Amino acid sequence: QNDIFIFFNEAFAKMLGYDMRELEALNYKDIYTEKAVEYLKEHTRQLTNGEDVPDRYETVFKKKDGSEIDVEAHVTIIDYNGEEATFAVIRDITKQKEIFKTLQKSAEQSNGLKEFISICAGCNKIRDDEQENRPWVSPADYISDRLPDIKFSHGMCPDCMKKWYPDYMNGKSSKDSSSEERSDAGLEAM
Repeated sequence: QNDIFIFFNEAFAKMLGYDMRELEALNYKDIYTEKAVEYLKEHTRQLTNGEDVPDRYETVFKKKDGSEIDVEAHVTIIDYNGEEATFAVIRDITKQKEIFKTLQKSAEQSNGLKEFISICAGCNKIRDDEQENRPWVSPADYISDRLPDIKFSHGMCPDCMKKWYPDYMNGKSSKDSSSEERSDAGLEAM
């Protein structure tokens, strides 16, 4: 009422990083950002002119440490001791906004993937119609170009291990090979 806080609860003070006594000494302009103050003035002007305005809106508050938090305000005008006052329920929506931004970014990035992707039956490279100079690229390159936040690590599946390292997969080391196998290999190398 009259730009000062008449009542607030401990959760509100804690959300902003103040103790109750500190917050008692402040008015709304101390916790609203400049942009939020401008929005509030416009909101009040519209109310005064009898225009329909939403009773729930999002804004940004300044915390004691100077950081900002996104909040949702559900506001109504009440009578308090014979004068108009604003009654508001404030909810911190910072985490929800961060999650929404992450989801939005993921959706934008996934738009780079097509419904059908042409894959070579021989080498598993992907045809990238956006690449003129090298239209066939590795799956890792194709995905990295479209989803830059995805990181790849390389390993080897059991089938490839059997194909490329059969002795290892059969429990043999190169030291276990017979002398006959070693002499054949030596002859081939000459």
